[in-house]
Amino acid sequence: MFVEHHSTRYTTTATLAAEGDLVAWARRGGGHRLRAATVEKALAGQGLNDGQSEMVRRFARSGHRLQLALAPAGAGKTSAMKVLATAWRRTGHRVYAFGPSARAAQELGASIGAKPHTLHQLTTALRFGFAHRAFPMEAGDLVIVDEAAMAGTHTLHKVVKYALNNGADVRLIGDDAQLAAVEAGGAIRLLAHDVGAVRFREIVRFRGADREEQAAASLQIRAGSPKGLEYYFEHGRVSDGSLETMRDAARSRWQADLDAGVQSLLIVPTNEDTVALNIEARQLRLNRGAVDRGREVDLHDATTAGVGDWVVTRHNQRLLSLFGGRDFVKNGDVWTITDVHASGKITVQHRVHKAAITLPAGYVHAHVELAYAATINRVQGMTSTGNAHLLVPPTMTREQFYPGITRAMRGNYLYVVTHHHVIDQHRETPEPVSPESVLTGVLRHSGAEVSATETLRAAQDEAVSMGTLVLRYNYTATYRDEDRYRAILTRHAPSTVDLDSEPALIQTLRNAHDLGWEPDPLVATVTRWRQSLDEADNRGAALQARITTHLERRRPPSTTGPPQPADVTRWRGIVDAIAPHVAVEDPDWEKIWARAAGALALGFDVDAALTVVAHQLTARPAVPDPMPDDRYADAALAAELEHRGERGEAHQRAVPWLARPDFAHVRHHPGHAQYLHEMNLAIADRVEHLRAAVIRDQPEWVSGLGARPDNPIAAEEWDDLVGLVAAYRETFRIEGEAPLGGKPGSHGAKARAWRSLSECWDTFGRTPVTDRPEPPAPRTAPRAAERDDLFAELEHGDERVVLEPLNVLVRRYELLARDGDEDRYLDVLARYVPGAVNAGAEPAALNALANAQDQGWQAERLVRKLADDSGFAWASDPAAVLAKRVSAHVSEHRPPARIGAPTDEQIDRWRSIVAEHLPNAIVTGEQWGIVWRHAAGGTALGLDADTALTDALSQLPGDITGAGDGDYRRAGEALVAALTDHHSAGDGLHAALSWQAHPDFGAPDGAL
Repeated sequence: MFVEHHSTRYTTTATLAAEGDLVAWARRGGGHRLRAATVEKALAGQGLNDGQSEMVRRFARSGHRLQLALAPAGAGKTSAMKVLATAWRRTGHRVYAFGPSARAAQELGASIGAKPHTLHQLTTALRFGFAHRAFPMEAGDLVIVDEAAMAGTHTLHKVVKYALNNGADVRLIGDDAQLAAVEAGGAIRLLAHDVGAVRFREIVRFRGADREEQAAASLQIRAGSPKGLEYYFEHGRVSDGSLETMRDAARSRWQADLDAGVQSLLIVPTNEDTVALNIEARQLRLNRGAVDRGREVDLHDATTAGVGDWVVTRHNQRLLSLFGGRDFVKNGDVWTITDVHASGKITVQHRVHKAAITLPAGYVHAHVELAYAATINRVQGMTSTGNAHLLVPPTMTREQFYPGITRAMRGNYLYVVTHHHVIDQHRETPEPVSPESVLTGVLRHSGAEVSATETLRAAQDEAVSMGTLVLRYNYTATYRDEDRYRAILTRHAPSTVDLDSEPALIQTLRNAHDLGWEPDPLVATVTRWRQSLDEADNRGAALQARITTHLERRRPPSTTGPPQPADVTRWRGIVDAIAPHVAVEDPDWEKIWARAAGALALGFDVDAALTVVAHQLTARPAVPDPMPDDRYADAALAAELEHRGERGEAHQRAVPWLARPDFAHVRHHPGHAQYLHEMNLAIADRVEHLRAAVIRDQPEWVSGLGARPDNPIAAEEWDDLVGLVAAYRETFRIEGEAPLGGKPGSHGAKARAWRSLSECWDTFGRTPVTDRPEPPAPRTAPRAAERDDLFAELEHGDERVVLEPLNVLVRRYELLARDGDEDRYLDVLARYVPGAVNAGAEPAALNALANAQDQGWQAERLVRKLADDSGFAWASDPAAVLAKRVSAHVSEHRPPARIGAPTDEQIDRWRSIVAEHLPNAIVTGEQWGIVWRHAAGGTALGLDADTALTDALSQLPGDITGAGDGDYRRAGEALVAALTDHHSAGDGLHAALSWQAHPDFGAPDGAL
């Protein structure tokens, strides 16, 4: 199900074994080591830069049997190898020059004074059994392989194995940022990754006043940075237009160089471009008389050539020898035709060393081409003393582009294809693109050859990556949601179905479900608003806006759901078997079944929870309890589910941005629930793996968080945060140094995770975990330094306006706001977590409660919610456990609406307000107490609870009776929303400064 089409990659065990051998050999020591004096003597007076000299020293003195050096184009690798070869020979040993092509071998051999060999010469000698005569290597000899990145893995493996078995050491030189092997390759990248390589970066190729700028730009392009392109634009090296225009422009500039006596290269990415430009260049030379119009010969690519034409041989032919057998016709040699024979043979003269030879007709027809333009593969390794002109189509890769812009010592010009002409008059011509965007796309388009081992590792990593695991989890959790949401919309808002806005509306419902809302009652609620949806121009968009507004203004209610008849029957049987005296058939038990259904959707074992509740019902005291069985069972079930959630028995999503599965529906599909649990565990394991990697490696993006704290509690919080951020980065493929990347433009799980993690990241470390920072001491400490004096001053102070420094006022506010907090926190700890009192981490627990209070939490309610039945007696330091749980809970949840203790006078007044607006309501029941407590909590915050209650009641239907179980809940939710709106509008008490402490106005013994 989760296999991407055409994603399968194939290799052989032989390829994996060959790559493994190369890595193992590169780790092997015991090779020949030159004396330091010998190396320094060879280096003396050679004019090498620091990077070249270091490479010579490390190659000569490392003692590795196999060693790799990587360097960018133009870094002077062959100059360094010349010095290395000289030093090695002084020890009495031979040096062999190898290359993947005859041209590469010839250039290396000429540079270091050794006979050149291709890698395939040695493998051929091995195949036919004469390698020991052709290549008599001995212990202490040195084999140098240039352009090693272009060597096939199996060929390289055979050559290295032969050399090592005969006692020789091997040194590989190349550049993994340029074109790689035509055969199975990537071994050089694997060696660099697994073992390491000698690297140097100083460029010595370029000439002219801007040589340093061009060198720096080439290195940036090699690394894939678009910043390197600025040099070419600023120096007028970039032209753009259609393919035909750019071909013509490149050819014209190339010809102008030749006319001026400047060496120049005309470089193109494909054979098709090569043929097209060769034909154009030849026609120009014909028109100028540089090519004879007489007898011509047909070449293998359907072009023709005559006397005066430049041609290139594309096949090594050792039987066509030069200089008495010291050289031969090689792939990549460029010649000028001096005679065309009637038989089809041609006589040619080499354009560099001027040797002449007659090429047979068969060879000409099969292996000779015009040589005016060249592909990047052919010019890699060449250097022009003048200029180079590179044709750049949008399909070019970075590995083609980089060698293309580093061939010339002086000017490297780019001809960027930005327009595309369409011949078919029925097709619209595409809009042109900018050269900047084309070149940036080229840099992002990597075609680097990857080894089979790296491909296997990448596939294994991808299989366990956050991106893969989250995708599979979310698909399994939500793949039937769309049908369910469409059914909900059809039931409550049929006019929104089958509109263009439907996909966005369904996504909004999915987001709401992830936040804890049940889509069915949510849609039912917002469709009952006063204005009809039918009045909107776009009914789907209007419903989406209503849902979004509702989510922003409300907190999700406690999770309930519509119970299935079969579930209710089973649950009744469980309770009745244990507590037969309970009337489970009574309609008042419907709320228990609704709560149980909601818990079932969250993955709770509801049957087990109801079993505990049933036993609690039978254990109630014999003395009549005024609370009815159904209310007792409802409260007991809520408490039991909360405890089970704290113990992790429900399905706890491993990261916050996972979709919220509905297990009430998932359970009907065998295997899905188990798969979700397995994926969730795998995601949790991956987060732990990423967290450990960040702690170990300290990547650049984590530097903004600061060093890992020494305090164990703070260190654990640091670990948790970086683990989640690392998981976020891998899930959404975030690159670069910014921890979370850019702000998402959506409103879904990614955006919510980004906001939450950004806030945690930005605020981490501002307040130490164990020591709450004291505000700065006032310059002049007035009597406000003592609380008793402060209260006396408040009680007896006159009405004069006294201007005092802000630091004095802030200090005074802190003393007043915090008065009594510590004693109250200690009382709460003694009641719910007695082991935390006088424990080592008691200050951390008190500090965590103070931080929570500053964010709107009430200490007693928070501790009561988080403490388990044992008061964390199982922990060595219960205070440390509480501090961590408080900090985690506060960071992941919003504080509940504040409650307080209403007076009888307030209750009577609020009942009168209800009676005025809802004349049919019966509000004398105990369940309405929650409404009065929320009103009292608002009053403690300085809000006008009477007005808020009036506003809330106006949102409710007038025929409400107050007798139903949901009526007081609806009134309470409406009141909380109204109080929140009033406070957001500026009503009530607000701290003047954002960093001020928040007093608990509802504290029974508070000072304010």
